Amino acid sequence: MPRERHQVAAVKSRRSIPAVFDPMQAKPVIETLKAAIAYAHQMQQWDDGLEAAELMAKWQRDFVGWWTHEVGVRHRPPGGKSVNADLRSQLSKAKAEAETKITQQQVSRWRNGLKRPDYPARIFVAGHKKAMAGDTRRADLQTGEMEWFTPALYVEKARRVLGQFDLDPASCALAQETVQASHFFTVEDDGLEQDWRGAVWLNPPYAGKLIAAFARKMLDQIECGNVTAAIMLTNAYTETSWFHDLTHASDALCFTRGRIKFESPHGEKCAPTNGQCFFYFGKEGDRFIIEFNDVGVVLVGP
Repeated sequence: MPRERHQVAAVKSRRSIPAVFDPMQAKPVIETLKAAIAYAHQMQQWDDGLEAAELMAKWQRDFVGWWTHEVGVRHRPPGGKSVNADLRSQLSKAKAEAETKITQQQVSRWRNGLKRPDYPARIFVAGHKKAMAGDTRRADLQTGEMEWFTPALYVEKARRVLGQFDLDPASCALAQETVQASHFFTVEDDGLEQDWRGAVWLNPPYAGKLIAAFARKMLDQIECGNVTAAIMLTNAYTETSWFHDLTHASDALCFTRGRIKFESPHGEKCAPTNGQCFFYFGKEGDRFIIEFNDVGVVLVGP
């Protein structure tokens, strides 16, 4: 879809979404929100994209609830012994599919997806894939401009602390020219769905819900023993709960002096509006201090 059409859909998503759920409007509303998410990815408006993904999940949840209670349901009389055909819902599956343009199979997929606490984040990632479709250069890079690459200087410092990286769970082939992990997961692999093993380097996507999900995943994989050592680079969002969780769990951390100039897949440099933080998990705290002491302020846990 051309960028202009994405922009029109994005405007519609903000102005024209009905305030009250209507199952007959679910299909066009969800399609509008999909277009809004794709546009947000193209314009790097991550918060807007996540807001649209959360609203899409809400509409899907409401539709699944409506379908469950209203489509093809047999209502038992007070005695509860027999089912009178006249008491059957007037809306059959076939009629519901025809009127809403949403199939029962789609409803089942939504029902399963909604069981996941990170479902809106997964919708957001799926929207990224759609936004990159049709653009050969971005598709080849797999993550497009959703993630900015860490300059080699910092990657090499992390390598001297961890040794060979066993895994980079949020990466792409181009980034691996610098990172050179034994294994890596792309956006298509969905690192949040995989087991992590060994020494891990992680510069996660910085969209709000995604970075929180990657932080939880890191802590879970350390706690269960899959990850033996790790360095995770994030923006210094000290007001967030996930940042505090990483701080309390880490063995050492480094607040950068100044801001890191990240690199896009196309060579552009970008410095975020705030500083960054390297979190270290492992037994080589002294080595981490030596390597990162010139990067910023290093704090070591008890």
